[in-house]
Order: sequence, then structure tokens, then C-alpha cells
Amino acid sequence: MSENFHADFAAMLLGGAAATTIRTPVSDASLLAIYRNNVARAAIEALRAAYPAVNRLTGDQFFSPMAKAYWQDHPPRTRTLTLYGAGFADHVRRYEPASALPYLADIARLDRAWLEALHAVDVEPCQARTIAAMPPQDVPVLAPGLHPSVRILHLDWPVYAVWEAHRADREGGEYRLTPQPEAVIVHRPRLQVRSARLTRAIAVFLDQLDAGHSIEQSSITASLQDPNFDVAAAFGDALAAGYLAGGPT
Repeated sequence: MSENFHADFAAMLLGGAAATTIRTPVSDASLLAIYRNNVARAAIEALRAAYPAVNRLTGDQFFSPMAKAYWQDHPPRTRTLTLYGAGFADHVRRYEPASALPYLADIARLDRAWLEALHAVDVEPCQARTIAAMPPQDVPVLAPGLHPSVRILHLDWPVYAVWEAHRADREGGEYRLTPQPEAVIVHRPRLQVRSARLTRAIAVFLDQLDAGHSIEQSSITASLQDPNFDVAAAFGDALAAGYLAGGPT
């Protein structure tokens, strides 16, 4: 066996030249081609399952070559394809045939956030009774952090409604979107992945909590986005929705 066999074999699976570097009988070569096609198909189907809104928006015939191009540049590095495709949104942004849909990368980011939320560590969110049991003066300096499933996205396009419709496989239409920032949260407080739009101030507030800042510090930063920011309401809503980590730190 050639010392370069494994590298040559990997190159062959990704569509590189194999005939001159991997010496096999013709029958074996045909079997290798079948194996290569199966490997590619598995990666493409894993991406299709991971990015259903992107797939439904573009259609199978568009999605498949886009996914294959991603697989060729970014082959799986783990034994499972469950979380394969971490950089797919960036690939979509650079994929020239998708340039007519400049918002498609943000759709992919939302799909990825949903997948990551689904597979996040299963822990109990912070409970209201935990906060209620604390001395009132301790609450502003609390830095609870966010639940492991929380993903906050700052999008370039207002695509949440489009993503939600295609995620649910509802009938869509022609979309004429204008570039405009939109903040969205995706999370799984218990068994079901949920999502919602956020105001810019609340998104910044949650970002600050996620960075380890206290409620008080986070509210000050959020107030720069909205002078009327209501920290009590924002914290109460985050607590009720299950955005916060399981206990104070």
C-alpha cells in the first residue's frame, strides 16, 4: 500500500483524480465510484435535513449542487453528521449562483441556530422562584448568563417571517426584501425549539448577559439602544421564556 494511500483515497472521495494514484481492477474502481457517490449523497442529505428552510426556498435541484460544493470544500471531520455544516451559511453567502437571493445566508443562519438549539445541553432554565428567594438588592448584580440552547442572531435581512414559513413548509410566494437589521432568538428551554423576534435593545441586553455581565450592566448598555428600555420587563420576560441559565453565579 502506498504511503500516500489514505490521502489519495480521501481526495478520490471528494472528486479528485483517483485512477492514477489508487491502483485497482476496473471492477474495484467502479465500486469505489459507487462508494464515493454514497459518501457525497449522505453529506448532501445531512445538509438538506439540517437546512430545511434553505432547501424549501431554493428547491432540491438548486440545493443539491450547492450542498455538494460545500461538501467538497468542507468534508465531515466527525463520525456523525448530526451537526455537520457549521459553516454552510458562509458558503451560501459566497456561492455565486445564490447571489440572486442575498438574504439566503441569513435563512441558513436561522436553520443552523435551530439545529444547535435542538442539540444543546439539556439543563433546566433559571426559575422565577430562585430569583424571588434572593434579597432584592442582590438581583441587579446577578449575572445569570443564558441557557445553553439560546442563539441570538443579528441578521442583515428581515427574513424571520420567510424562514418561519418555509420551516413549517407553508405555501410561500415571491419575496421582495430590503436590507434591514433584524434580531431573532432561537432556543430550547425544555423539549421544544422556539423562536421569536427581538427588539434591538432586548437583543443587546441578552448579548450582554451572555457575555457574563450583570443585569444592571446589561441594562445600561441596552439603554444606549433605547432610552426607554424597561429592564424589569425585559428580565421578567427572559425569565418566563426560559432564556436564562439554570441558576445565579
